[in-house]
Amino acid sequence: MDGDARPKKKPIARLLQETRIHQAKRKLVETTPTLTDISYEGGYADAVQSSRLFKEATGMTPTSYRESMATSPHDL
Repeated sequence: MDGDARPKKKPIARLLQETRIHQAKRKLVETTPTLTDISYEGGYADAVQSSRLFKEATGMTPTSYRESMATSPHDL
């Protein structure tokens, strides 16, 4: 132990990505725009990048997430 009891802070890029993923999850469930539209609204340059990061964070593609939430909603 290094004696530093301060909580570890997440890098701003990580916080931004988590926020974008959370917003995308909400929009995929609550609205009908395409993934491309959701990606651009979230600040991503393209849907491919957004989809890749979404899958890394959730283990599902955005389309699979939307479909699974339509049949059995869970916490966002």
